Amino acid sequence: MASVGVAPASGMREPSNHNVGVDRLPEEMNDMKIRDDKEMEATVVDGNGTETGHIIVTTIGGRNGQPKQTISYMAERVVGHGSFGVVFQAKCLETGETVAIKKIFRALSYIHRCIGVCHRDIKPQNLLVNPHTHQVKLCDFGSAKVLVKGEPNISYICSRYYRAPELIFGATEYTTAIDIWSAGCVLAELLLGQPLFPGESGVDQLVEIIKVLGTPTREEIKCMNPNYTEFKFPQIKAHPWHKIFHKRMPPEAVDLVSRLLQYSPNLRCSALDALIHPFFDELRDPNSRLPNGRFLPPLFNFKSHELKGVPVEILVKLIPEHARKQCPFLAIALVQVNPHTHQVKLCDFGSAKVLVKGEPNISYICSGYYRAPELIFGATEYTTAIDIWSAGCVLAELLLGQPLFPGESGVDQLVEIIK
Repeated sequence: MASVGVAPASGMREPSNHNVGVDRLPEEMNDMKIRDDKEMEATVVDGNGTETGHIIVTTIGGRNGQPKQTISYMAERVVGHGSFGVVFQAKCLETGETVAIKKIFRALSYIHRCIGVCHRDIKPQNLLVNPHTHQVKLCDFGSAKVLVKGEPNISYICSRYYRAPELIFGATEYTTAIDIWSAGCVLAELLLGQPLFPGESGVDQLVEIIKVLGTPTREEIKCMNPNYTEFKFPQIKAHPWHKIFHKRMPPEAVDLVSRLLQYSPNLRCSALDALIHPFFDELRDPNSRLPNGRFLPPLFNFKSHELKGVPVEILVKLIPEHARKQCPFLAIALVQVNPHTHQVKLCDFGSAKVLVKGEPNISYICSGYYRAPELIFGATEYTTAIDIWSAGCVLAELLLGQPLFPGESGVDQLVEIIK
C-alpha cells in the first residue's frame, strides 16, 4: 500500500509552512480509511514522466453533512521494484544518488531540530524521489512522535531491517538517534544493493547486527537500554567495514555509514553532522551536475529557522561560499564569537573595499536582509554608513529571534523597510 502524504501524528506540533520536503494532507483527510485494494479502481499510466505508475482512485465518505471526496494517489512510483524501488537502482557513485541521500539528512535535520519530531519508520519505501528533478520527500508520518525526555514510548516501532538496536533491546526512552540508525541502514543498502541487516525476527535482527558490529559491550548495552540486565551473548569480533563493501567503494561513503551505525545512540552523528560529511563534498562543487547533465537541484536554500543555533564553523562547511547568496540571513554568521572568551571577530572580507569620495562603487552589494536602503535605491557613492545599517539589522535580529526585513527581492526588501 502506498502512502498518500503526511498526516499529523499524535503529539506532533504544527510546523511552519516552509518548503522542506514535508507535505501534509488536508485536515479532513487525516482520519481517512483506505478501502481494500479489491474495492479500488486502478489505472496504469505509462511513460517516463513523474506521473508514471499505478493511480489508485478511492472515495472518502463525507462527515457532518460534508460531501464525499474522490482522491487519487500513486502506488507504483512509491514502491517500485524490490526494496528500493526504481529510482534507487543506480550505482551509488552517481551524483544523483548522493543528492537523494543528502536531502534525506536535510529532512531529518529539519524534523529533529526544528519541530522536534522523530519519524520512527525511516525506510526506502517511505522516501519519495522524483527521478527527473531528484527532489526527495519523506513520507508516512503515521509512527512519528514528539519525543519528551522521561516519557516512555513503545519499543516495537520501525520496520525490522531498519530498527535501531536500542529498540530491539526494549528501550522505551530513546531519542531521534533511532532515525539516524535507520538512515544509516538505508545508505548501506544503497551502497550494497541489498539490506545490510536482513533479520527474520527481532532476535535474528540482533544477530545480523552483531555479525557486523560485533558483540556490544556492557557499556554499549547500558547506553542502549539501562534496564537491560541480560548479557548472555556470544563474543564475536566486529567485521571491518571495508570488507563489507566493494573494495572500490569510496572510503568517505564507508566512513559515513560507520558513523551512523553505532551501538551507542549518543555516538551516532546527527543529521546535521551528516550533511557536512566529506561524502557530500562533490555536491559543494559549483561545477557538479546530475547524471543527466542537468544542474543540481537547490541544496543550500536553507531558511533561517533551519539553521538557528548552528555554530559558525558548521555553517561554513554546510553552505559553500558560492551558495551563500541563497541565504541572505547568513550575514549574521560573518560575526564569529568565541563562546569561552566572548572574543568577537569579523570575517569574510571578500566584499570589502576602501571607499574613495567621488569614486563610484557597485550598488548590488551586501546580503539582502541587511542591505541599506541607499543600495536598494541604486546609490554608487555611498559611505561606511551601509555597514552601520547592516549592524542595526543584526542587532534587531538578535533581539527578535528572526530577521527584521526578510525581503525576497530588492523591491520586496524596500517594502519591508517601509513597513
